[in-house]
Amino acid sequence: MWNGIKRNLVVLGLVIIFGCGGAPVSLERAPSAVAGCEDATPEMLTPNPRMLPGRVCQACHVAGGQAASLIWTASGTVYSRADAKCNEAGVEGVTVELLDDKDRVMVRLTTNRVGNFFTAEPLGAALRARLSKDGKTANMMGLQPTGACAGCHNPSGTAPGRLFL
Repeated sequence: MWNGIKRNLVVLGLVIIFGCGGAPVSLERAPSAVAGCEDATPEMLTPNPRMLPGRVCQACHVAGGQAASLIWTASGTVYSRADAKCNEAGVEGVTVELLDDKDRVMVRLTTNRVGNFFTAEPLGAALRARLSKDGKTANMMGLQPTGACAGCHNPSGTAPGRLFL
């Protein structure tokens, strides 16, 4: 697990130093990123770790995407309620554990001040998430083939609303 922590710290350092490629993001080039969100503010389109909460990060953070230099294997935003608007503040300080099919923790992350979390850590073919903060815990029931949380956790997705705790 220590190698995973070091790898995530290196990736986070690269995000802080270089952003997500430098140029403002174009959601028109990645319509699947929108995930039922309201319009993004200009500040949210500036590449940094707090950008575009609630959107599908892997629409851009994939090979060939706008942020191909920082490919995420899992990412999302944690809110205080399932019906939250994307531009509302997410929940900071939530521990996000990504578990394998035997409930072993593959990676442990912490949400930033807008509720975003992300990792480039290699993950298995199936995973589920466990969220916790201040004695509250939420467990994803089933295994998922992707770490693109907002792909399902959105108003028209297969999960019940936004990712929340």
